[in-house]
Amino acid sequence: MHCGIYDNWWVDVDNDVRGLMFGCRMETGYTFTYPTIPNRPDIGGCPSGFTVTQDEPTKVLCNSGMVFASEMQTAKQLLAGQRIVYAGVQCEGMTDGIRCINLHSGHGFTLTPSDYTLF
Repeated sequence: MHCGIYDNWWVDVDNDVRGLMFGCRMETGYTFTYPTIPNRPDIGGCPSGFTVTQDEPTKVLCNSGMVFASEMQTAKQLLAGQRIVYAGVQCEGMTDGIRCINLHSGHGFTLTPSDYTLF
């Protein structure tokens, strides 16, 4: 599982708009079934995790390339009980996963290898 929080992400490339994006990738080692993504079967890396952009609801991540800096070997792990708050996003490590929430909108997710909850 690889996660990240970005406060300067390309949220609208066509209009050169940057903003908040956070999420996690989990391409292997999970036993849950990702939600169905209509009209996306031809995109590589779909599904590969969950993401929240700005104040929008949580969506399935479709990306086959590196998304989060934590996908590099130098990333630090958020251990169970540890919490980080950055750019209005709070993530907390759990025994076998993570819970992240946009403190402004309330959107986010809980993710473990066996299950997920989107809110």
